[in-house]
Amino acid sequence: FSALKPSGVNKLAAELASLKKILDAVAQAFEEQWAQLLMSPPTDVESGEGPITDEASAVARLSSLMEKRMLELVVKRASLTPLVESLEALLPPVSNDRGVPEVAHRNLVVGAVQAFFHQDLLKAGFDLMKGSMGSFGLVLSHSLDADKEAVFAARGQTMSVAFYPSAGFVMFGSESAATKVGLGLSEEESAGSFRFDLDDVVGEVLLLRWGENEADVESRRLAASRGTSASGRDADTKLAEIFRYGQDSSFVLSGANFLENNWHHPLQSRKLQLAGNPLVDPLPEITVADPIGRDILELPDLLRAIKEDFADPSHESLNRITAWTFTNKLRQRLLKRQRGEADDSIDLLIIGCEVSLWVGEQFAADMRLVFPKLKILALSSNKLLGQLGQMMPIPQIGFQVNEATLNLTNTVVLGISHSGGTFGTLAGCNLLRSYTHSIFVVTSEWDTQVARAVRIEGEVGEGVELRSQFVFSTGCGVRTAEPCTITVAATHHLLTQLLMFVMGYLARFETKEKLGGSSYEMEEVQELELLNRALCGGVGGIV
Repeated sequence: FSALKPSGVNKLAAELASLKKILDAVAQAFEEQWAQLLMSPPTDVESGEGPITDEASAVARLSSLMEKRMLELVVKRASLTPLVESLEALLPPVSNDRGVPEVAHRNLVVGAVQAFFHQDLLKAGFDLMKGSMGSFGLVLSHSLDADKEAVFAARGQTMSVAFYPSAGFVMFGSESAATKVGLGLSEEESAGSFRFDLDDVVGEVLLLRWGENEADVESRRLAASRGTSASGRDADTKLAEIFRYGQDSSFVLSGANFLENNWHHPLQSRKLQLAGNPLVDPLPEITVADPIGRDILELPDLLRAIKEDFADPSHESLNRITAWTFTNKLRQRLLKRQRGEADDSIDLLIIGCEVSLWVGEQFAADMRLVFPKLKILALSSNKLLGQLGQMMPIPQIGFQVNEATLNLTNTVVLGISHSGGTFGTLAGCNLLRSYTHSIFVVTSEWDTQVARAVRIEGEVGEGVELRSQFVFSTGCGVRTAEPCTITVAATHHLLTQLLMFVMGYLARFETKEKLGGSSYEMEEVQELELLNRALCGGVGGIV
């Protein structure tokens, strides 16, 4: 706060003026050397190592000469001496690619010259990702190329980009549901639309470029493949056409994606069809005068739809398929426990946040009542991340769950998130993939971010298939009302159907002995089903 005092302000102003003077001197020296290099006879430029055969080798030669001249200059010129002294005092030597320590001013010169010749928006995105820690989704643009390219990046935070070729626009956002707003256009305008979700677990960067015709794109690709691209990167070789637009479709929107682990997972092989996809729901009408009242009025029909989805085995119910998989995974653990082969790992872990956690705790209580010997734990997703998601072990004070008490080897996991984008639950599902492959989620529709986290991806080239035997959907879709009414009731109701499915399945097929210490009979399951049928009518009467 000393800078707020007159003496502090004067000192700060003097330091800033001195810094500006040094930077102006550096910029002036660079401009002088660049101008001299451009006016040098070709023989002087060509006298370096190796022949100049194309644009790339010419840029490499100019870059090398500029580095040499600037390194000599910062040491010799008096106006740059304060810069060198400050850098050496503040920054220790840094090892180069060969492991040889180099002084700070050399790193500054080399970095500045390389940036002058090769830096662009994509390189800036790579540098930002390389030097950053934490979770984030990024959209990068700058004034020079804002009319022809943009870069998107994600690590630990979701980022989705949707393409609408017929309408000629692109939508992006960290909430994938927001990119479906284009489905509200006419059928003709939304035709052929699809979405690409960046890999936020591994980390991914996406470059989009537009405004070029097919010949420009092909020329750039050929130059890069021959090693004659001045950019010195392989982005141009990976650029693939996404769609064409403009009069006579003369312009091309192209893209190239880069995973941080250097795996090759092409953009086109991971696209999700939006328009015409029966498992992708459009956004609801957001101009309703009373969204809360609408949710309450729709409650009876939604509960009835969930009940009928589970009750009718004659049609292909994705929820029933997932319930069958869930029950069999749980049955395998119960059989091991019955035979005395079980370890101390949790049988069923239920995670969620706020009301989702509350509903999960009710489900855990019911499952424990039915199967007393089942080892069940309902846990906050944020507490799970706090325990297992740290970069280094940190003692958890005040929590009964810690690394010594929490064994999740092959545990059956049930994550609950209505929106599918709850950070703790989404990150928890990604984290738990290193402990178990039996991760299920309850969410509002088939196309959510948490559903993507547990889906088994198809082969490269097949695109994204939303059908999954690890996802339960309430069918609520996106809800704009702030109070939790229909979302909580639908989640609770779906878990009730799941409970009765597990009870009915095990009572029907495990007739020799009771699993998990259960003592119920099939007649009791049938009684619960009668009450379940009456529920929807009762709710309708109340509403």
